[in-house]
Amino acid sequence: MKTLTKLVSRSMAESLNLEEDYFLNQFNEQAAPDARFRYIVILRDEDKNWITVPTVSDFPNPNG
Repeated sequence: MKTLTKLVSRSMAESLNLEEDYFLNQFNEQAAPDARFRYIVILRDEDKNWITVPTVSDFPNPNG
């Protein structure tokens, strides 16, 4: 997990034109690696109009 966290952190920094270790320098070596990824589906109809999807207010949030 630590290797993946470093790889993603460096990739994000590079994509933002920051120094490679920009995000990694925010934490010391003892910091526990943690990553959260969200998958968002973007929906359009045949006319390329955005589709509004209702939220589910009582749905449990797995991230906290």
